[in-house]
Amino acid sequence: MKKVFSMSVVFITALVFALTVKSLEFNQRGEPFKAEIVMNLNTADTKTPKRTLIEELNNISKNSGGEIYKIVVDKENANNNQNIIWFGDKKPVSNNIIINQDEIRWLSKGVNGRLIHSTKMEEMTLSGTYHVSNNHDLLESLKEWAEKNQIKATFFEKQNTIKKIYGNFMSNPIGNSFLIANVFLLVVLLSYFLMKSKERSIKLLAGVKRIDIIRDDVKFVLQNSLIGSIIGSIIMTFYYAFTRGVEQINLIIKPTMLNVIFELMFIIGISALISVIVEPKASHIANREIPLKRFKTLGTTLKILTVLFALIVIPMTVTSAVITSKMANEHFFWDKMSKSFRLTFSNLDELFTDENIIQVQEFLRNMQNENSLSVSMAIDQSIEISSELQKSGFDHLIITDKSWIDNMGVGIGKKEENGVLREIKLDDIDFELKDFVERQMPLLINEEKLNTQNLKYYTFEGDKFLALAPNPGKMDATLQAENPLVILIENPADELNIKGFVIPALSTGNIVFSNRSILDKHLQNSPLKPLVISVDGIADLALQTAQKFKTQVVDYIVASLTLLVTVIFTGIFGAQLWANENKKKIYVMLTNGVSYMDIAKPDLRKDFLYTGLAIFLGSVICYQIRRVDIRTTSLVGLSTLILYTIFVRLAYRLHSKVVFEKSVHRE
Repeated sequence: MKKVFSMSVVFITALVFALTVKSLEFNQRGEPFKAEIVMNLNTADTKTPKRTLIEELNNISKNSGGEIYKIVVDKENANNNQNIIWFGDKKPVSNNIIINQDEIRWLSKGVNGRLIHSTKMEEMTLSGTYHVSNNHDLLESLKEWAEKNQIKATFFEKQNTIKKIYGNFMSNPIGNSFLIANVFLLVVLLSYFLMKSKERSIKLLAGVKRIDIIRDDVKFVLQNSLIGSIIGSIIMTFYYAFTRGVEQINLIIKPTMLNVIFELMFIIGISALISVIVEPKASHIANREIPLKRFKTLGTTLKILTVLFALIVIPMTVTSAVITSKMANEHFFWDKMSKSFRLTFSNLDELFTDENIIQVQEFLRNMQNENSLSVSMAIDQSIEISSELQKSGFDHLIITDKSWIDNMGVGIGKKEENGVLREIKLDDIDFELKDFVERQMPLLINEEKLNTQNLKYYTFEGDKFLALAPNPGKMDATLQAENPLVILIENPADELNIKGFVIPALSTGNIVFSNRSILDKHLQNSPLKPLVISVDGIADLALQTAQKFKTQVVDYIVASLTLLVTVIFTGIFGAQLWANENKKKIYVMLTNGVSYMDIAKPDLRKDFLYTGLAIFLGSVICYQIRRVDIRTTSLVGLSTLILYTIFVRLAYRLHSKVVFEKSVHRE
């Protein structure tokens, strides 16, 4: 029991370190250089050139004395690089981030970055999340600036302490692990006190004072807790020194050791409380009994809490793993798109003049001839046709070109790495969708070059067909189609309607360009250049999201394993209580030839029934709170019940055998 208890404290200490480091990592990204206010910008509607907006932000920071930062993922190395864009004329001074000149050493494992001044943002989008200091003049100036330039700006203040604590423990998988590890420790303590019940009763009979018995219990807990916490602290200090760098230890050690001390105080306090609760009374001693009802009440309460927690956390683990898998499957896509760019225009109306329509078409021809143009648009994301699609058996209607198909690794008539397109005739499509296509496509294509009947239509065979909804990179609008109807445009520059499709698609980022230098060259020589306010990479937000989920999935797996072990251990503790409560029954029935499992069967059924009800309740709560898919929740609940059943059946048999052997030897 000493070893189990000490190892539990080692594990909890490791979780204290991990939770503290996660909190520090969150603070680095959530409040870089102590910038406490979050500002979300959406520049989709502005007509002001990007360079002018950046200059104005720099002046606002300089004149107000406030600080403005933006954290961005480096597209060249999305997994291991995050940079900080800073505004103004005062280079930020490090207080919670290690910086050597312009090199950033984030606390996150293997993540580095650079300090980049806003004048060097280049293709990085101006839309996104910023962190600004809590400076009244700065905030007022930013609001005026946003209103003047038709920019949507939303401000969020720093989370209060209660919300931070809730976020650390309830919304954080490591926090979940920490809480449930403490529940596991409580079950270990209960098991220890159950084993010591007879010894404690003898001490009372011998005249030892109750306070002295409690002091001995606390002494045992303190000694083993100190051993566990020291071992855990040494292991984790070396781990973080090795994985994060020795220079990061100064950031970690002080807040972590404070949290370890608080945890030790909690363990000592709770052990003293349990010692008082399960203390045997005179009636127990007179009847040579132990206070089993109190043990049962505490054990049942902990089991219900653990099961409820499991049904809230484990489905999130599955969901997170699915999202991470999805991101991993899409990684080839975002890797290719990391060097793809979209244009943002100051005034779309000017593009519709006869002169500019010619210029747009010429610009498209040049980019197409240089193999630097791709088209991808999910029409159903802009026009409501879900009923027509559903009746036809399709989930999306997508217009694209061969360049996009090749980039996605999809073959035409021949299977490639990520699937194949099979040609289908328009007449074979359901009437309602066919009618929509025949009415809509003449508005989107150049009918002087081809007509709707001559377009090529395809179905898709494969896992997922990746396409773009409007505003990729600003709205994180990726789309994974399983059974789309694909309309393939062979010559976008000549076959697409400039007014009906090209200009709107340029403005929403559904026509993208794969070579920045070629794009700059043709823009430089185009009359369209004055109308372009920014050239932005489209993969920033998706890469940042992928980075987040890649980290979280491991944490959720640790939380789930901790929960499953704790659920099983509470069941084993219940079996231990049952065996102690039914010593005479077990001895008599075994000596009369009844098997271990037949003796335990009635109580096992009750145990499984109550546990099943707790699992059902946990599933309902999980669905209501986190809206996890009901199939995922049901699968997790069923799996938990099966594992619980297997281990608890073994525990009932084992503890029955132990109690019987003790009875035989009169122990």
